[in-house]
Amino acid sequence: MTLGHREVEKVVDYADIAVRAPVNTLQQVVQNAFASQGFKVEWGGALKGKAEKGSKAANFIGGSLAQYYAVEFEIYQGTDKHTLRLHKANTGLMGGLWGMHKVEKQFNRLVDTISSWLSQQGTYQGSTKQ
Repeated sequence: MTLGHREVEKVVDYADIAVRAPVNTLQQVVQNAFASQGFKVEWGGALKGKAEKGSKAANFIGGSLAQYYAVEFEIYQGTDKHTLRLHKANTGLMGGLWGMHKVEKQFNRLVDTISSWLSQQGTYQGSTKQ
């Protein structure tokens, strides 16, 4: 979408990435992709967890100057393929419009990074953003 002369990214809540690969391969890609973007990953079990970057307290005090990012993820197992769901766990609202834009941009960058890595392995089956 375009607003004036600037391109505005579509706001999404979550992204589903379809994969045809063993679950352990998908877990490894998730771990490495988040780490490559500076996220700390906490697994809440074998198939789900949360990745965080930045500080909630600093974001509260500094607004968009000290951004906090959080993404929850879950692997849904299927018979011939699996789905990795990435859910944006914060909006960036404390940083105002600029903070919201930064969170959206970071989320889209993560989806693109994971999709690209899976594509390079020949396991990527497509993605949707909702």
